[in-house]
Amino acid sequence: MSTTALCIIGGAVFGLVIAFINSRVSKAGLKSESPQKAMTGNLIRILLDAAALGITFLVCKKADLPLAPALVSVAIALSVGGALMLIATVKAFQKSMDADAENKQAQIPSAKDDSNED
Repeated sequence: MSTTALCIIGGAVFGLVIAFINSRVSKAGLKSESPQKAMTGNLIRILLDAAALGITFLVCKKADLPLAPALVSVAIALSVGGALMLIATVKAFQKSMDADAENKQAQIPSAKDDSNED
């Protein structure tokens, strides 16, 4: 297998690992009800993406590997993998919120119309 193909595969795997970490950060931000924590989670995700691309750049320069295929594969894995994992996280979060809403609705006694009792 050529060096370029290995760089592409390695970059994609590295990008997917960082995308998974980003999805865990997003999940933690969604669970917190504080907008500040959610924004902090978004900032951490952006910094992780930038760090992943920076690490890829440095590794390729230090090991004299082809830079463009590695950077492109990391960027695609971060984008596509991150989007898919974020969609899955949001769907799971939405199901949890819907279940909580149904439980709260079941606990509230139904209000009867008492206006006709006079």
